[in-house]
Amino acid sequence: FGLEQSIEELKSVLEYMREVLAEHEVHIVAHGFGGVIVMETLLRECFDEQTMPRVQSICLFGVPSCAELADAEAKKLMSQAVAAVGLEDAALSFWFRHVCALRPQPACLSDAYSQSGDGPAGDWRGFGALRGWDLKMVNLDESADSKDPPSTVRWQLRGSSLLSDWAITREQVASFYSSAAQDAPPLLSLRGQHDFITGACMEAWRGVEDAMGKASADMFREQAIGGCGHNAHLENPEAVAAQLRLWLLGVEDRRRATGSTAREPLPKATFNAYGAMEEADLGWTLLDRSEARQRLQGWASELSWKYHRAPAAKPGAWRSVGQGLPHRDAFAPSRTVRRLAEWARELPATCPSSVHTKCDEAIATIRKAFSPAIEARGVNLDVHDAKPRLALGLLDCKPEDADISVDDTDFPLKAIVCVEAEGPSAGRIVGAAVAPDSPSKLCDEAVRQVKAMLEEVGFACKA
Repeated sequence: FGLEQSIEELKSVLEYMREVLAEHEVHIVAHGFGGVIVMETLLRECFDEQTMPRVQSICLFGVPSCAELADAEAKKLMSQAVAAVGLEDAALSFWFRHVCALRPQPACLSDAYSQSGDGPAGDWRGFGALRGWDLKMVNLDESADSKDPPSTVRWQLRGSSLLSDWAITREQVASFYSSAAQDAPPLLSLRGQHDFITGACMEAWRGVEDAMGKASADMFREQAIGGCGHNAHLENPEAVAAQLRLWLLGVEDRRRATGSTAREPLPKATFNAYGAMEEADLGWTLLDRSEARQRLQGWASELSWKYHRAPAAKPGAWRSVGQGLPHRDAFAPSRTVRRLAEWARELPATCPSSVHTKCDEAIATIRKAFSPAIEARGVNLDVHDAKPRLALGLLDCKPEDADISVDDTDFPLKAIVCVEAEGPSAGRIVGAAVAPDSPSKLCDEAVRQVKAMLEEVGFACKA
């Protein structure tokens, strides 16, 4: 177990998110040693955007930039604890002030520490106070410069640190952000007010300010969570969540303002007197697993941010458990869209890329895709994995643009209708989602047309 192995494991997780979960963008929140892994990867290994999601921002939570300095700061704080409460109670006082003040200790924290130090992963040693403390006899000559009360017994950090020689300097951070420019992710540095990872331990992260100059306000922020130690996310989760929420909202807002977001604003569609989109402007395409999940997850995130910025006029439709309504009964569009994104995991990995602006062409595509269900008289379609699935994308395009490659023309995707075969002659519309910038009534129109196409294929449609 070591830093290099941990970096490879992080890369493996990110590659899985890109290849299997179809996540093309991520925000990374890293605590303690996790932040060391992330920053080492960012500055010295780099995140490969060909095989991993693009890192939109990084939040470091109690992450030192130098292991030796973290050890030194922990020893200094322990000396202060000994002076304040005495040798016998110093370790307990240190823990509740600088690590976690909750009583009883959270089970998740106890479980985490049981897997390290002297637990099953006995070779693991963190940095600073994470290594734990032991009372040891110390030669008085070796402690001549110490400010501790004169004694031959001292609290000493346990074992040796895996990261004893590890450090990232402020100059290295500044150099990276100067050279990477717009490609470097914004950085948020958080710590508990009483964290044993002190402000001095996080000096290097301020190199972002040195590199970005006046733009550093958008690229770097440092914040302390009042009254907390190293595990502020457990001691004051509301305050930590508020900081993260504000940070992520700011990052997303700046991406849109600078035009760096991959999801461009969708143009207005043409609607007739009945509120339906003019069929002459419609196109249909099949979405593969990756494209469907990416779109649906992106829409779900935008819907979630949209609600936080402008709560619905009828708050009852959006209330959560904390506001008095059962969570499962509350309707939130973002939750519905996320469920469709999970359903899309079983979509085909590849699909034809043609755009069909005529219903008969789209019907032919559906018939071909559902042919296993039509022909499988002996197949048990009650089995989840045996049911063919389709994600039909509704596009805004003109009739003369029929069968134009999606690679050549980027038609705005207005809605997605998710369909699966229920049997040799039955199909079911699992759900539908509309782009956040499109009218919600477009969703009903898309479902109506897909239902008509399924019936044309010979499927009794269930919605």
